[in-house]
Amino acid sequence: MKLFIQVEIGHWQESSYDKPWLHFASSLSSDVMGTDLDNQSEAMVADLVLNLIDRSDLVFLLIQAHQPHLPLGAASKVFHYSLQHQERIGRVVLSGEHEEAEQIAGRFAAKFIKENNEEKIKDLIKEFAQ
Repeated sequence: MKLFIQVEIGHWQESSYDKPWLHFASSLSSDVMGTDLDNQSEAMVADLVLNLIDRSDLVFLLIQAHQPHLPLGAASKVFHYSLQHQERIGRVVLSGEHEEAEQIAGRFAAKFIKENNEEKIKDLIKEFAQ
């Protein structure tokens, strides 16, 4: 199983419940499961995501940074756990600006890309789902 994780860094009041990237990734293959969390998610949500990472063969992390100065919150736990299990991580994409998230994501080396172009992000997700 492949896991697509959409991480939102922003004020939840300003974001919508609609997660087009999550729906897009999940629609590409029956082998791709999608989940999301944000910087204000409860720790229990992060624990559930960690459990999904453990059960996955390959993980795609899409980090959407809408507010560059907000703390990472529960997302930090997912990032650090992913660093400890890099063999499961296929790609980490940062869209937007967030210095702390970029520093952590940069530790994934060649698996990390900073990309704001939606078409390029779409192509990376398609490549992951194949």
